[in-house]
Amino acid sequence: MTLPANLPANFRAAARDFADTLRANFASGMPAQPEDQLKGPVQALLKTVTSGVLTKTEAQVHDLGGRPDIGVEVAKALCGFIELKAPGLGARTRDFKGRDREQWKKFSALPNIIYTDAIEWALYRTGAQTEQDKGTSSSASTEPPFICTGTAR
Repeated sequence: MTLPANLPANFRAAARDFADTLRANFASGMPAQPEDQLKGPVQALLKTVTSGVLTKTEAQVHDLGGRPDIGVEVAKALCGFIELKAPGLGARTRDFKGRDREQWKKFSALPNIIYTDAIEWALYRTGAQTEQDKGTSSSASTEPPFICTGTAR
């Protein structure tokens, strides 16, 4: 994994731990849902690089018709969501088909949602991919991904 040189050392270390955990998870011979194997490592990554963050899986959003994989709260304020996809599926919602496409139609109404397959990451705000992510869905930035953020460590 190649990271931009301007990232803080703690983020670089957290990213290495994230990658190591994923490698171990996917090296196992035990059959499991690929997307589900990302929940714990993504939650750990967020908690490591941002103080005061709380994450919950299968976040409830009333009247949406779906549950994003992870809800993100900072200082008791819901800031956004993360939707996980199986590694290799990508984070470019325009390429989704079938069930993933239908799910995106629902989730595109959310003000802050990150899509990731742990390889690509893309932030969408009310259905539009953010400018920093356009052209490459794997952008790493030192800018906070959510409007309401905790304190970067």
